[in-house]
Amino acid sequence: MSNARLQRYIQRHGWNKACGFYENCWSMQLWPAQEQLINLIDAQAGESILDIASGSGLVSIPLAKAVGKQGSVIGVDISESMVELLNHRAEQLQLQQLHSQVMDCENIKFKNETFDVAVNALGLMYVTDVDESLKRMYQSLKHGGRAGILVWGARKACGWNAVFGIIDAEVESDVCPMFYRLGTGNSLELAMTQAGFVDIQLHRIRVALHYRNADEAASAVFEGGPAALPYSRFNQEIKAKVKSRYIDSVQQYKNGSGEYFIPGEFVIGIGCKNKNSILE
Repeated sequence: MSNARLQRYIQRHGWNKACGFYENCWSMQLWPAQEQLINLIDAQAGESILDIASGSGLVSIPLAKAVGKQGSVIGVDISESMVELLNHRAEQLQLQQLHSQVMDCENIKFKNETFDVAVNALGLMYVTDVDESLKRMYQSLKHGGRAGILVWGARKACGWNAVFGIIDAEVESDVCPMFYRLGTGNSLELAMTQAGFVDIQLHRIRVALHYRNADEAASAVFEGGPAALPYSRFNQEIKAKVKSRYIDSVQQYKNGSGEYFIPGEFVIGIGCKNKNSILE
């Protein structure tokens, strides 16, 4: 299996595994960054929006409420379980303007110049071809359309970063080999520029990821996050070993009450498709 196919396999099946845990583990922790992305993109009533890597709808649902019944939000995700969950929630909330479908963000298939806004919240770190993903995002926008991208920040600013090394020591290939690249320095700006976006602004946000105890902190990374697939295949002995190693790595962020406040950093990139662009 090629590296690209392997990574897509890991992400598809991994997020299917994580679907049942994701929101309980991450919704509160991610919201400060997601809320800022939503505010910066400034969705207007009646607009059409593409939410790439839409997951369970933490960004899609607020955007659907912002555009109202006259607008539309299409979510795409590689995980069938996430797509099913988001469509169920849209139905429960009577958001007829919101629909999700299975689609790989490296292979977005919409007509050019379809959307007023395109967002990708915490999905771009997992793809093997960032340039192709951004190119397709760019092409999907109408001229003058807006793009918002949210990624995790630099490795050194994310206190939970040991998890990948801990998992990779037990498997044959890197789970997320390029995870922190886009959040380092001005890498996201350069990638967006290469894709054709203009008027790019970067916003760097630091937060504390709060977990009430060690079990919650470990569940977030091993059951509700990108390591869910390999972790699910470990035997009980290895699960106990990697969990212990991870908890040791974040002990410095534990307070006297046994709660964890683990540093996290996010980078948001906001850009536009030039109204007179010929880059297609």
